[in-house]
This record gives sequence, structure tokens and C-alpha cells, in this order.
Amino acid sequence: MQNRLYMVSDLARETGISKHSIYHYMKLGLIEETHRAPNNYCFFNKLELKKLKRIRELRLEGYPLKLIQKKLNEEFT
Repeated sequence: MQNRLYMVSDLARETGISKHSIYHYMKLGLIEETHRAPNNYCFFNKLELKKLKRIRELRLEGYPLKLIQKKLNEEFT
């Protein structure tokens, strides 16, 4: 079975998080690209999609990004 890779637009559609916010989370190190294509497109694996869904849950609960980063490190490492 092949591992699916997601583009930023796929992540945005799956999570309801804007592309701008996704790039911001990348810059902060909350999620990491799995692969970068020669055309400079970023691709993400299923784990990064799960992290992004968790980020959305925590943001809706009112957690600040610094605490979210700590929680992600605990939950995904």
C-alpha cells in the first residue's frame, strides 16, 4: 500500500485550516513537510495531517501555539 502525500491545498480542504495558517505552522515548526518537489511544492504525510487536525482541535479549545507545540511533542514523539 502506498503512502499518500498531501499538498497544502489538500491539508486545507481536509482540516478547514487556511493555507496561510498551514505555512505559519510550518514556519513555527509545528508541522514539517515530508517532501519538496522540484517545482517547490510541499508535500506532507498522514502523520502531519493528524498533527494539523490536532492543532485545529487545540486552537478551538483556546490553547496558545506555544502550549500546542509542547502538547504535539508529547503526543507525537
